[in-house]
Amino acid sequence: MKIFKEKLVEEGIKWSKVPSNMKEYYWEEFEKKYKWNPALLISVKDTWKHVASVRYNDKLGKWRKKYGKDAKPNSVPQEVWNKWWEYWNNEEFKALSQKASQNRRSEKAGEGSGPSKHIGGSKTTIQHSIDLEAELGRPPTPFEVFKRMHKKDGLFVDKRSNDINEAVENMVAIASQLTDESIEAPEIDVAHIYLQAVGVELKKRRVYGLGNHASTFYPYSVSSSSSVSSHYDTLFDERLREELQEIQENLHKKKMKRYNRRMKRCKTN
Repeated sequence: MKIFKEKLVEEGIKWSKVPSNMKEYYWEEFEKKYKWNPALLISVKDTWKHVASVRYNDKLGKWRKKYGKDAKPNSVPQEVWNKWWEYWNNEEFKALSQKASQNRRSEKAGEGSGPSKHIGGSKTTIQHSIDLEAELGRPPTPFEVFKRMHKKDGLFVDKRSNDINEAVENMVAIASQLTDESIEAPEIDVAHIYLQAVGVELKKRRVYGLGNHASTFYPYSVSSSSSVSSHYDTLFDERLREELQEIQENLHKKKMKRYNRRMKRCKTN
């Protein structure tokens, strides 16, 4: 959210209304702060768009509830705040907000997505995981259990599960692609990536898609809500930076290994 705070505009009442040139400005500012393998550009930008949309809308919602009309965050110009409140006070917005709130109780991926579903049936998530382990010949990852519970005939059963799948696959792609000079493929922690993508439902302290099996994969997800909240707020804010930094470190280590081997061969010859 730091990049957004540098420049906020009256039209930006929600991410979908932020002008294209402003979104491009935010992206360019992000590019200045972080570096990555150029081959990852498409995956990085797709993931950035998803994270930016969620973070922007979430922050504006929190500001609206925290400050009210008569106060404002220091980073928001007064004329921008006044314009936003013209929209938030509009009866049409209030009606849409109420309807969206009702939808979110059952439509976790947003209005129009339908209620969240799974195909687990009467079996517990743990039993499905046991069955999957027997099929794979190894313990399944949380992401594999998630797909087992939310995929039927090759398709995901609701929008939320499909969106999560896309987010995980994008983040795995970012973490796994290396330059042609790489010798070894990086070790990808899919369990960690899945948790970054879905987060933790703090009120119930659950990890989406894993039901009663979540504590097996993530024992800390059922710790105190305050420590979980702090941990995942940080995780969410820095998820891209951590993934990209890890890629750069892996690239550097492998390039150094390759360089040292070449130097050793030169000395031998």
